[in-house]
Amino acid sequence: MPYVKSIPIHATVNRSLAYILNPDKTEDLVYTTSLNCMANAKDAYLAMKTIYEHYSGEKFNAPIPLEGKGSVKAIHYIQSFSPDENITPEEAHQIAKAFARKTFGDNCQVVIATHLDKGHLHNHYILNTYTLDGKKFNDNQTTLKHIREYSDRVCLAFGIQPILESKG
Repeated sequence: MPYVKSIPIHATVNRSLAYILNPDKTEDLVYTTSLNCMANAKDAYLAMKTIYEHYSGEKFNAPIPLEGKGSVKAIHYIQSFSPDENITPEEAHQIAKAFARKTFGDNCQVVIATHLDKGHLHNHYILNTYTLDGKKFNDNQTTLKHIREYSDRVCLAFGIQPILESKG
């Protein structure tokens, strides 16, 4: 069963999108997709920026303030599979798409990329913190727990057994 972690993005959404959409990591972008935005870094950034600025009233590319961390613009989730799970890149990407829809719903903006560049397959998700209808998605320990449960359920549907212990 994969392990899921989250990274809040306060100021570098464009760089995070470019990183996950790297053709060298995704077999020339074969294993990339998106919901409610494009699966290329420039267009995804512009679409997310439009929704974020409309609902938050803040600038998407605002620098991090001198004090505090500033607003979370997007959330980067990483879902890592063990090499022992022997899944194909196609299966990992199917899991990624099902997981994104189940977890975030059809009303979100998320870019999905399955990376094949390490010794293990892993999926990346960059999620806009605002949905298309203005609901704010907050990343905290409670939501991360629910996201890990959704990951387990989706993976079970694909025949991947849950891990016995989760990482903190």
